[in-house]
Amino acid sequence: MKELVRFCTLFLLGVVLIACASVQSEDPSASEASDFTNLAAWTIIWGNADTYVDVTVKFGDKQKTYVPEQENYVFMAVSADILNISEETQEMRFAQGPIYLTDQAHNVYDLVGVAYEDNILMAPPYLLENKTHLTAVRWDDGRIFSIAYQVDSGNWFIQASPDVSFYVDFLFTIPHGQTEFILHFGKGMNVKIGE
Repeated sequence: MKELVRFCTLFLLGVVLIACASVQSEDPSASEASDFTNLAAWTIIWGNADTYVDVTVKFGDKQKTYVPEQENYVFMAVSADILNISEETQEMRFAQGPIYLTDQAHNVYDLVGVAYEDNILMAPPYLLENKTHLTAVRWDDGRIFSIAYQVDSGNWFIQASPDVSFYVDFLFTIPHGQTEFILHFGKGMNVKIGE
């Protein structure tokens, strides 16, 4: 009898553990944890993709001009007009992972920088100073926009109030002469870039 009770107890414990694991795997927050923003809160209009042989990064009174580390590579800047269409302030925090390019051979080209107006916020090895560089705008009506590269966490950070529109360029290094890519922007947003 004791063995039957022990068997039933172990069986019920196993059922409870399986049920807990099943609920955890179906939890949407667990699957979305790797995503960096609520894409439904933004509209993004993708613009031009321009290439540059070098990029000049400024930090206060310091500046440095970089060329891609790989031979016969260039910088590509993909412009985006982004608008917060939600009713509350929204954030994007992203490392190089969720935003990248792929070519027809499925090679991956990581994000190396984000540019807002004259501010180019680069990741290592294209980093001028080992400090967070923050650009922020506040309007008289209380709306805000800010963008930064946070060196300690290795993340870019963008924040905007509702109805705030801004242009940014996402920077990649690509092989010279390559013209066709797919831009992967988080989960589910893939945009054809180039011809």
